[in-house]
Amino acid sequence: MSAGERPGLAATSGLTAALIGVLVLLPGATAPPVLPALLMLGAGVAWGLYSLGGRGSTDPVADTAGQFLKAVPITAPRSCRESPRV
Repeated sequence: MSAGERPGLAATSGLTAALIGVLVLLPGATAPPVLPALLMLGAGVAWGLYSLGGRGSTDPVADTAGQFLKAVPITAPRSCRESPRV
């Protein structure tokens, strides 16, 4: 028998909507570049692991806010560079 959380109506509805959206876009979609696709995949996996790790938190909003504040010194210099003009 499988152990773990059972998805509720909201989770099932969200997954269904996401899958329908992918199927609607699929016929005209082209494959994304490999590096950005891998980076997005890594971000999704990292967020999932972060979410699983925080399940026992007593104040998840404050914990997440603290983690984002810790990330500011790492991300701010990269975010403040001038973007290339298209």
